[in-house]
Amino acid sequence: MSACHSEPAILHATLAVAGAHKAYCDKQSPKSEMASIDANLAASTYLHYQKALFYLKRRIAVPNPEQPEIVLIVCLILMTFDMIEGRYGEALFHFTHGRRIVKDLSNSNSSDSHVTLSLPSVPTSTMDEINYSFALMDIQSVNFGSLKPHFKLVADTSPDSSPHLEIPDTFANFDDAWRHMLLLLNKCYRMFASINEMGSRKYELWENDLDFRTERSNFLADVEKWKDTFDKSSFRTLSSSQSPRESKSTLLRLHHLTLNICIRAPINLGDEMCFDAFVHEFSALVDLCEELLPSLPTITIETGIIQPLFLTGCLCRHPNIRRRLIRLLSRPRKEGHWDSKLIEIVSRERMIFEEELAGYVHNAAQPIADDIDLAQLIPREARWSESWMFFVKEDYSMIEITFRRRKLHPHLLLEGEDDHETRKKLVSLT
Repeated sequence: MSACHSEPAILHATLAVAGAHKAYCDKQSPKSEMASIDANLAASTYLHYQKALFYLKRRIAVPNPEQPEIVLIVCLILMTFDMIEGRYGEALFHFTHGRRIVKDLSNSNSSDSHVTLSLPSVPTSTMDEINYSFALMDIQSVNFGSLKPHFKLVADTSPDSSPHLEIPDTFANFDDAWRHMLLLLNKCYRMFASINEMGSRKYELWENDLDFRTERSNFLADVEKWKDTFDKSSFRTLSSSQSPRESKSTLLRLHHLTLNICIRAPINLGDEMCFDAFVHEFSALVDLCEELLPSLPTITIETGIIQPLFLTGCLCRHPNIRRRLIRLLSRPRKEGHWDSKLIEIVSRERMIFEEELAGYVHNAAQPIADDIDLAQLIPREARWSESWMFFVKEDYSMIEITFRRRKLHPHLLLEGEDDHETRKKLVSLT
């Protein structure tokens, strides 16, 4: 906060976020019926936003050794403002420009398509903290417009030339455990990005590519090594069930479980039936999210429960689990690029679409066992592999959801014919 006193761009950006946060919380409160106050607050909030942009432009016009840090801080704050306000395109604009600056500052001469970014064990500068925030948002951006992470995260200042991550035998604290989890998540997203670049050849990857199977096996070993190290770390064993530390522990266990599912699941890429074997893991994942929800902030740039719930909504076809996660997503919250309102809509529409195709009618009065044969409830013909969401109005009042999958009988395709099929649906957000 000391930077607010010396840098007006940071001051006004911070005041804008404070006003947006208050307005967001007021909207969620059943007692909020003061429209005139809300209008005054909105006017003041956007005035601070415009002033922040004005002072930022003036700052950029005068070169200064501290300029990159100040610009990046303002980028992060304004991005947070736009995410709270539901101005998703504007938020991505700020993030993209900030990420470009971070990439330029790295002075990377690597031939790798990813720019190497170091996450030191102990941040010693403002830039270290800024890099951490952009590393986190870079991973999130893969679900919001980026085809792959732009950064290759490493644990220290030297590029990681080995094929394996060095997971230590013990973590110093929760931050250290989360730092190594972030390294694993980044590696996971980079691996899947390289797979997607293969196009239709990715569907034969498991059968024909020994290097992929070896890489996946090594990665699973790293993920399990992280869990072993975390489980025996002294700071975790000293936590009580009601302490803030336990909430951090639960959040890390949630992300480990999510990562574990992602790495173990793609044994048969494109085969949606393989995810039925993970029903117990999906149920445990939703359990953890239910446990965490009361203790998590409603607005944060950190990845919390929304992304794991979105993954579960896409991959799990158990009707009870799907409805549990949709109820959790109905509680308004923002986690970086992730907005629970939008993810609730996408998850619900995908569930409805697949269940209608399957001819399934849910009866809440008749519980469904976890070990039921899901292939009988939601057969292969009713399942879709991907869900894409696009805004079709500039005021973000309507979205188009696209469901996509590989055609069920690719061997019958004519030469040059697209091997994927899509279905689209418009959904109003008002």
